Amino acid sequence: MNERELDHYMGEVEEKLLEETDYILEVQRSREISSECAHIPNLKFPIYYDEFSSDRIITMDWIKGLHLKEWLDTNPSQTSKNQIGQALLGFLSSPSS
Repeated sequence: MNERELDHYMGEVEEKLLEETDYILEVQRSREISSECAHIPNLKFPIYYDEFSSDRIITMDWIKGLHLKEWLDTNPSQTSKNQIGQALLGFLSSPSS
């Protein structure tokens, strides 16, 4: 990688890092995704609280649950696996994801 390519690459990395730490933009995008995916059964998103949030803090609901691998270790029924699979497929095929 030459110096020009490295500068371009580092510029992209800096842009993405700044974008990821823009909490106002993060909440805006999260709300958009939540709204667009609200019709998907078995999918839940947190509620965001503007009155307790700022450009440096995001305040939202805590949603209790398990990581997918941990959940699978509980030996769920095939029906439950199908429901989660459908929710994931619906989310991944939504326009905003």
